[in-house]
Amino acid sequence: MSYKIGQLRKNNTTSYLTDLSWSATTVKTEGYAVKLFEDYAIRLSNNGNFNTNNTYYLRFSIKRIPYNDPRFSATTYPMTKDSNDPREMVIKLELLKHDGSSSNGEYERGTYQIIENSIAVEPYIPGVNTEYFSFETMFTSNAIYPYLGFILSRTTYDYLEAVPRDDIRANIDFGENGDIAIVNNILPRSSVDKIGIQSRPGSLICVNREPIRIGRTGTWEINNGVPITFVGFANPNGSSASNIDQFILDYAWDEA
Repeated sequence: MSYKIGQLRKNNTTSYLTDLSWSATTVKTEGYAVKLFEDYAIRLSNNGNFNTNNTYYLRFSIKRIPYNDPRFSATTYPMTKDSNDPREMVIKLELLKHDGSSSNGEYERGTYQIIENSIAVEPYIPGVNTEYFSFETMFTSNAIYPYLGFILSRTTYDYLEAVPRDDIRANIDFGENGDIAIVNNILPRSSVDKIGIQSRPGSLICVNREPIRIGRTGTWEINNGVPITFVGFANPNGSSASNIDQFILDYAWDEA
């Protein structure tokens, strides 16, 4: 078996991501005892949908709830450092086929896709952590979905108090620390047999539409016979090519 080889390096004229315009909205979600909540969501502009043709890059930040937030009495709601502490936000990212208005916040199987099951955002404690928590991921939709929901895991506080923590929707920030974009495939061939990537440890890449983190060695490779048809890069600060980490992508294919 004879392989031909090629190499790509970061090029600031290459389009690694295609920005998408979007708007903020809400979706309804049902808790225990038919308790209805409203959660943050985004919709692509012009009634666009997340679809199976694209792989998406999502980056956002969340302003942490202060440990001494006056809403949460230390007597009634002590800091327990678990998911029932109302100062801690645990968020699930889900693609949704509707906004829950006509189903009383219920989503039957087949009407949603879980992107991230649990993103834990600890309370803000000066000197211990930063005021904002940042998160990024890549995902590929398994169907057509109009909504991407940021579903907050509810605590005792949300059920017992007259005003639940729906207001933390304002804590989600897509300003300087946010993106929603299509990940572009940079492979110059329709398929290759082997790849090796060198980049900054922790860099987020996409191989065959699956998100991959570069490990501590700064290298990642695949040569186990699985055809590689898609490679994309996105990290760490937005879609401008100048923000993409430096990388070297080696690839090989058999023309026999």
